[in-house]
Amino acid sequence: MSEQVTPEFVSRPLNPPVRPVPAQPSQARTTEAEPNPADAAAVPSGQTEPVPEGGAADAPRQPAAPLRAETDSLADAHKSPWASAPAAGSTGGTEGDDADQRRRDDGYLADMASSVPLAAGEDGRDDMALAREIHSAVEPKDIFDRWRVEDLFQGTREIKRYRTQRVALPDAARFNAIVMLLMPYKNVFKLEAAKTAVMYLGREPEAREQARKFLRSYDITDAAINAQAAELHARSIAAMDRLIAQGQTRRSSIVREVERDKRRADKAKAKKSKPEQPDQRELALH
Repeated sequence: MSEQVTPEFVSRPLNPPVRPVPAQPSQARTTEAEPNPADAAAVPSGQTEPVPEGGAADAPRQPAAPLRAETDSLADAHKSPWASAPAAGSTGGTEGDDADQRRRDDGYLADMASSVPLAAGEDGRDDMALAREIHSAVEPKDIFDRWRVEDLFQGTREIKRYRTQRVALPDAARFNAIVMLLMPYKNVFKLEAAKTAVMYLGREPEAREQARKFLRSYDITDAAINAQAAELHARSIAAMDRLIAQGQTRRSSIVREVERDKRRADKAKAKKSKPEQPDQRELALH
């Protein structure tokens, strides 16, 4: 009988270990040598490290200097006139800083005054003086205070405009008012109401005096003419009165806010400047 041979099984790992590849000379890492105290002592003042003997070509490249100065100048160029403005009432700046601040304030106030549109007949000569008065009273310290200055300035201009228009509208209707007041006497005296109104409002002294005497004889005074003219535009005048009242309400609320902030600032300043007193010892009751 033939003898059976048992096969031998050789076990091999599925993932054989990878042999490390030796590093090439070009890929070998280089470590920086620690500075020698003797070499550091030989470095002259104003030079960061010694220059090798090979010359400037072998010298290590110096790091680029930070561009902080250029960045600061660019940031200053994009700053608004109010970005570096000192707080109102501060005395920390020099005289030159105060002059620059005044120039910035005048430029800002001039732009604000010129931004308000002018209606026909308005000259705006007093706008700059009004803006300076409001700016001096508010003493703006930040953007919110400057918004208050703008709101007060524009609100005051609108109130003045509405008041002027409220008086000008009835004054322009005086001709129609005189005609309407003379209509009851048209058939009695056989007069022309329009002609009498033209004589009364005209520039000829004799005709004007004749028409005035006729109107006064029937108690038609300037007050009656103005009242009748206002009645012709009653709805428009009522609308302007509401606009004036709303503008005054807004202006009063802003003024109260400014005064309240000033009182708080004064209290904080007084509390800060007041010396602290030591606690008094309580007296024993006998």
